[in-house]
Amino acid sequence: MGKNTEMTIHCQINEPTIDIYISLLRQLAETSDEVFWMATLDQNQIIYISPACSKVWDCTPDSLYTNAGVWLDNIHLADRERVVNAFENRVAGKFDEQYRLMRSNGSTSWVWSRTFPIRDRSGQVLGILGISEDITERTQTQDERLYQALHSRINELAALSTVSQIINSTLDLDEMLTLITDIATRLLNAAATSVLLRMEEQDDLFFAAASGEASDYIVGKSLALGSGIGGWVIQHGQPILTADVSQDPRFLQSFDQATGFNTQAMLCVPLQVKEQTIGAISVMNKKNGCFDLDDLQLLSWLAAPAAIAIENARLYKHAQQEIIERKRAEAALAAERALLTQRVEARTAALQSANEELAKAAQLKDEFLASMSHELRTPLSTILGKTEALQDLVRGPLNERQLDSLRSVEESAEHLLSLINDILDLSKIGVGKLELDIRAVSVEAVCQSSLRMVREAAHKKKIKVSYSSTFDSKVMTLRADERRLKQILMNLLSNAVKFTPEEGEVGLDVVSDAENERIYFTVWDTGIGISTEDQAKLFQPFMQLDSRLSRQYVGTGLGLSLVYRMVELHDGGISVESDSAQGSRFIVWLPWPPEEYTPEQKADPLDNPTDDLPPQAREGGHRPARDAPLILIAEDNEDSIDTLLDYLPARGYRLDIVYNGQEAVTRAQQELPDLILMDIQMPGMNGLEAIRRLRDEPDLARIPIIALTALAMPGDRERCLRAGASDYISKPYSLKGLIDAIQTHLELAGTIR
Repeated sequence: MGKNTEMTIHCQINEPTIDIYISLLRQLAETSDEVFWMATLDQNQIIYISPACSKVWDCTPDSLYTNAGVWLDNIHLADRERVVNAFENRVAGKFDEQYRLMRSNGSTSWVWSRTFPIRDRSGQVLGILGISEDITERTQTQDERLYQALHSRINELAALSTVSQIINSTLDLDEMLTLITDIATRLLNAAATSVLLRMEEQDDLFFAAASGEASDYIVGKSLALGSGIGGWVIQHGQPILTADVSQDPRFLQSFDQATGFNTQAMLCVPLQVKEQTIGAISVMNKKNGCFDLDDLQLLSWLAAPAAIAIENARLYKHAQQEIIERKRAEAALAAERALLTQRVEARTAALQSANEELAKAAQLKDEFLASMSHELRTPLSTILGKTEALQDLVRGPLNERQLDSLRSVEESAEHLLSLINDILDLSKIGVGKLELDIRAVSVEAVCQSSLRMVREAAHKKKIKVSYSSTFDSKVMTLRADERRLKQILMNLLSNAVKFTPEEGEVGLDVVSDAENERIYFTVWDTGIGISTEDQAKLFQPFMQLDSRLSRQYVGTGLGLSLVYRMVELHDGGISVESDSAQGSRFIVWLPWPPEEYTPEQKADPLDNPTDDLPPQAREGGHRPARDAPLILIAEDNEDSIDTLLDYLPARGYRLDIVYNGQEAVTRAQQELPDLILMDIQMPGMNGLEAIRRLRDEPDLARIPIIALTALAMPGDRERCLRAGASDYISKPYSLKGLIDAIQTHLELAGTIR
């Protein structure tokens, strides 16, 4: 601003009195060693400053004209916060502070700054007049500075020497930490010192040692990583020097509140070993006690060997603990070996007796199986015979529903008989008593017969069944036990149908390999698949991949084990190719020597089961109108479904059937039914969860839901209603009562007008 000062002054403050002050100030200031300046009332703009600012503040006049607060950047770190607060909180422009400045050449000087308001004759403040002077010589003589520097360096060297002695003299961690905190407290003339260490196994911090006031309260307390000033230093690996902790939001006031310590100044540096921060050391002072950059440097020097000492002591303690644990383990191992020797002798003595008991148990098992086979087969034979006779109408005509019931009884009895046969066959294989009846078998006939036996089950699930064969037309037979071969294929095909969802596909492919003298039977499906880790369990007896009580797919887990054993008895092999949710392929190969056998008559081809669609309504049943209310039934019990399928259409309702909660939610989103009948105990997602999901859907929230469940214990009704059910009916229930409830809720929902 040099030449244009007068112009700037007149532009900013149009007061003749100011011109007089400036003129007088110039005459006084141009030759003075003190800094004189004039500023606007808010002191944000320098109007005039004397040349001495370069000497006192180490700032050029131009820099101050540009930025009136640039001089604050040179204030010593230990004084800066105090001076800035005083400058920002000055009243009526008054400011009076002594402080240290860090000069560009690295030296430190003391400066005294004060300001005075400039008033006109009426008392109105027109601006601010300031004076700053270098008072370094008055505050400290050269001899004093040399003595203090020398004394400080001696203390520093003594402290470092003491810490080195600690490292070489002791590996006791507690003793070492006590010495380190005591030294830091004395060396820095602090009121208290603490060491905060990072836990080795988790990211928690704990005060491992403390010295000075309130040390008993501090030791053993824990902090989260990053908590407090010490936690911040450990997390970031950077030191902190603060002259007033009340202005630092990282400081934890709770410790002072608990002990009454009232911390004013704090200095904290990280403890680091190989660039890893293992903790922090902190020194604190109360009011009128401060720290400067020299203290920061000294504590940093102290922290370096202290961190190495702490880490060495930790490693030593860990090594000692490992030695103790190793000796304890060796002693335990020696005792275990002696005990094992005694056990082996006792076990050997008992083994002969156990073998005798096993032989006796095997004989008793055979006798038990023979007896159970007779006792179980006798009533089953009666059941199967009676049902067959009744289906042949030997006792008179039957209607279709009666025939359906008989077929259901017959199917259940056949299933029970197959389970009994599987158990007996597996037992025979286990003791080597199952013999094969090997003879020439028609490949085509066995395959077609096996496929026919799963046709009805496939039809019920709308599953497409396919068959293909590729082998030498002149050699259509192989040598095998026909009944056991059918059993192999039947088990594989039944599993394929069972584990394939509706409208999926199941197939049987037969391929010959004359070169390797093998024939391959591949049963494949588009079902749920088998994970790689579960495939190793497939052929173990009584093993089911879903063995929970509420599993979706029922069975004993014997089928694949029998297949594996019977294939082995035929000197063949079996493998599986599958992955979760991607279907499965079971490949059975049997020996197939290229010999000329007399071909048997080829069986009739299997009709494609997908040609016959399942009926939409039973014979004699009522077909509801297209605009009749649509009821979604979520039920996994076939008998319960059959009952509702017979009754509700005859009462004028359209029906849609799902078998678990997830399907109920999905189908409801697609079809928007007028009412939902929800079973509670279902595989996968149960009814309660399904009701909650439906109530969360805005488009489905108002659909009436009636809980139909066997849950009839106290509190079950309330659970269903809390989940969002509109009504609750326990099984067994009256069909007429159910109709009344359906009608009531449809009327309330406005579906029936």
